[in-house]
Order: sequence, then structure tokens, then C-alpha cells
Amino acid sequence: MNIRKHLGVLILLTLLLLPAFGFGCGNNTGTTSPLIGTWAGPAGSSWTFKSDGSCTINGQAGTWKENEGTLEITTPRSTYKVTPTYGSDNKKLTLTHVPDGDPPVPPTSFDRVQ
Repeated sequence: MNIRKHLGVLILLTLLLLPAFGFGCGNNTGTTSPLIGTWAGPAGSSWTFKSDGSCTINGQAGTWKENEGTLEITTPRSTYKVTPTYGSDNKKLTLTHVPDGDPPVPPTSFDRVQ
């Protein structure tokens, strides 16, 4: 094999292995979202967001993603679009419903558990 073919194989292997090490395309922006962690909400509700895009909303598994200031949470029952606002110390979270034809929903506040 000549040097050009070796280089081509090396580049191909690098591109194939990047996702295995957490690099490349996807939700990972290289920064940690202040959302990551467990939050306590009204009436004893518990919401947990993990860095891999998975979440648990009151015991129900789901996924989440942030896009241009909007947080989209998907569970088997529904998809929620909200705008997250964090307290100055990232220990408070307020989720405001993004109107999409649904009746208005008041903002919901959470306290960081961990």
C-alpha cells in the first residue's frame, strides 16, 4: 500500500471511532448544561436529566434536548416544549411552557436536589 492509501484508511478509521469517544455530532456541545441533575418540583415531583439526553420525569423514562433556548422533553405520553430559566446559583429552575396552540400553563419552579 502506498502512503496515500494508508492515510485514507487512517482518516476513515478516525471518523468511524470519533463517536465511540464522545466526539462528533450530537447533543454534546462540549459544555455541561445546568439542567443536568435531579430537580424537586411541586407536589413532590422529581425530574432527573442526564448528560446523555435521557431523563426521568416522576419515574417515567424519556429524552430531552435543548435547541436555541428551548428545552424539548419527550416521554411516552407527551412532548413538552419549555423555556428553562436558571437562578444565579443554578439551584433554582423555572420552566415556562412554550405556546403551541395549547392553553397557557403557568411557569413551574424546581429546586436542585443534586
